[in-house]
Amino acid sequence: MYKVLLVFKDENISKKIKRMNIWGENSEFEISAVAKDGAAAYDEVRKQHYDLAVMQTDIDGMDGLQLLRRNTQLYRTARRQS
Repeated sequence: MYKVLLVFKDENISKKIKRMNIWGENSEFEISAVAKDGAAAYDEVRKQHYDLAVMQTDIDGMDGLQLLRRNTQLYRTARRQS
């Protein structure tokens, strides 16, 4: 299964996306975590590897593009250390 991180500041949107039949046994994608802002999402990424992030770009704390840049830096640093 591919691990998916959802990042939406509106909890109702996250719930609707989680209810879609494109996750779990209907595919190889599983929602592993949900975050409401950039800081929480970054903490999740530091804890475990995700194969896909589905997020809005105007999340609180940092926008989606900033989060993507920080995740890329984190990934590159981890690759250099291994």
